[in-house]
Amino acid sequence: MFKAIRSVCRECWRCRKRLVSMSLYNLLFQYNQTKLKLLWTFLNPLLQALTYWLAFYVGMRASSPVEGVSYLCWMLTGLMPWFFISGTMMTGLNSIISGAGIIKNMKFPISTIPVSTVLTEFITHLCYMVILVFVQLISGIRYGPLLGFVPYFMLCELVFLIGYTFLMSALTVFFRDLQKLVSSIVRLMFFLTPVCWSDKGTPMEYIQKWNPFAYILKGFRASMLNQDMAVFESWEHVYFWGISILFLLFGIWVHKKLRPSFVDYL
Repeated sequence: MFKAIRSVCRECWRCRKRLVSMSLYNLLFQYNQTKLKLLWTFLNPLLQALTYWLAFYVGMRASSPVEGVSYLCWMLTGLMPWFFISGTMMTGLNSIISGAGIIKNMKFPISTIPVSTVLTEFITHLCYMVILVFVQLISGIRYGPLLGFVPYFMLCELVFLIGYTFLMSALTVFFRDLQKLVSSIVRLMFFLTPVCWSDKGTPMEYIQKWNPFAYILKGFRASMLNQDMAVFESWEHVYFWGISILFLLFGIWVHKKLRPSFVDYL
């Protein structure tokens, strides 16, 4: 098992420059046929955020402020990381299938495909964060020392999602029904995870401590909205990293074991 994991890690490290190039190419290719090109990287989250704001704040009359912060800022601080998580879960799922032409027709470091997919979404995520910072600043949010935790929670996202993408992209090659299943799960998790609603003081507050997505969103809110990091119990950090590292190692191992059969099923 560890030999397979070491082999994949070495392959990704050896091709690190190619990973960056592939990620940028994937991003440019997404908007190649559009008139506004990369401007859609900023327009997409703005339009989606407006939709959720109208649905929850205007339509459902969500209370404001939430946890001492305006509802718009509070919602966006959870929504922008969620866009990265949900987007990567869907694109990462199909990354190997999407690269079928390359895999079947040339010798290629296949392990770079899942990782480059995550990095492409991460570049978009950074653009989303620029929008979030802009909205927070014009809304009167003043950052404090806790802002330094933002890179840590971005690392949390990357480790969890790279592990997920290695595992699910390999399994989807053989079980195409996973595409429908994961799509349904992502929609369900949006409502189960406190993206646009607060779990403070509700029975769900304890349950969310076991939700790795809630850990990430709570971390972004704590660090960007000047809340106390004491919202986390020490075991939550151990639990999240235990799940993420196991997911990563298992995902890499499954990817390596199934890789010789990819061509036969693509």
